[in-house]
Amino acid sequence: MMGHYEGGGYCWKPGEVPLCSICQENIATRTAAYRGIHLCDSPECACSYVAQECDAIEYFEDDDE
Repeated sequence: MMGHYEGGGYCWKPGEVPLCSICQENIATRTAAYRGIHLCDSPECACSYVAQECDAIEYFEDDDE
């Protein structure tokens, strides 16, 4: 019996697990299914993904009228 891989609603046959969406070098070990992003275990890739997908929090002065 042949197995398969599952994660985030995806299902892959052995050898079909995608490459990391960030580095495009390593096999993905995690997935963000709602975004279609697959990540390897590299901390750099996870940090890059977070930096790309999150908005910066900025401070704005209130206008005094």
